[in-house]
Amino acid sequence: MHIYASISTTKHNNKPTNEEWGRMQYEQVETTGEDFYQFLTQGHNYTAVYNKKHFGVREKTERNWIGTQLLTFDLDNVRADVKLPRFWEACKYKPTIIYKTPTNLKEDGKGEVHARFRLIYVFDSFITDKELYQSLYDRISQGLPQNLLDPSKAMDNCGRGITQQFGGNANLRAWDDGHYFGERYVVCVSK
Repeated sequence: MHIYASISTTKHNNKPTNEEWGRMQYEQVETTGEDFYQFLTQGHNYTAVYNKKHFGVREKTERNWIGTQLLTFDLDNVRADVKLPRFWEACKYKPTIIYKTPTNLKEDGKGEVHARFRLIYVFDSFITDKELYQSLYDRISQGLPQNLLDPSKAMDNCGRGITQQFGGNANLRAWDDGHYFGERYVVCVSK
């Protein structure tokens, strides 16, 4: 599988600050699924493809958006007791890649602790229509396991926006049940 995406030129060991997000630079790449996952585990960030090969956040606009193969859910409201493999198993539509975000199980500004997962759906076809993208997002959203989400915290639908950027996680650890992708890192990969 080949993935066309834009990958940040810098790596981050932790969640980027607002200032770092504002200075983020991207480069378009064509990569394999495994190499894309390696970018994530090295702390690179990613976004859709735009009309420039190299670009910064100011050029990351709907007007410059060409399309994407990636549809991402940024889940900050998973119950703290839910483990990643259990969540993946409970998804009606299995994500291609699922991983813990750098803020997983960390207390937020309200004193709440949640499991925080990122789900990436990789499509064979390049999506160039905004309405189709958002329709797919809504459809997949309906298949998320609501019983594993905290009903008191609203879902973050930032991934519904076509110009959203997402962070990798340079601090991923192995699961206890041994779902491996490659030799070093852990991920559930749909078949």
